[in-house]
Amino acid sequence: DWSSDVCSSDLAIEAAIGTGVGLLFARWKIIGGMFLGAMAVSGLFHGFEIAVGRAPLPVLIIGQVMIGTWTGVRFAGFDWGNFLREAPAMVGAILVTMVISAGFAWVAASSLGLPFGAMFLAYSPGGMEAMTVMAMALGIDPFFVAAHHLARFVLLHVGLPLSLNWLIGAKDSAR
Repeated sequence: DWSSDVCSSDLAIEAAIGTGVGLLFARWKIIGGMFLGAMAVSGLFHGFEIAVGRAPLPVLIIGQVMIGTWTGVRFAGFDWGNFLREAPAMVGAILVTMVISAGFAWVAASSLGLPFGAMFLAYSPGGMEAMTVMAMALGIDPFFVAAHHLARFVLLHVGLPLSLNWLIGAKDSAR
């Protein structure tokens, strides 16, 4: 149930703790630390039913505007000429990742009997916050989509460095 029945004191406590964990993650230089910290706290609060429901629509809108603003300020001093030169490669990369995502989504949806749209959105490249909002707008379980994107982030942030260290170690020991 996505009714906005969350208590304002629960929301304030969740926001305060989420901000604290987010700042801690940012201090630890975790990419997207503020977002991941707040999401982790929200997930725990809702998972353990400390908070139920969702925030009122005005709070959700303000949060989405803040995420958009935070993303937008990163474009200050952006080199648009370089962007235009690299655009064909970016479009190609997006098309390739979308085809790969669609393929894996089709296999998973067929194998598990889940809706293709939910699997495609869960496997599609993109920001977790945008995909979660898109899931809500399309009537797809946002937790399902967010959980897949969070798993991808964890795998990339933990698995990739471990894999690289292993590969570098294997290469050094072969010498």
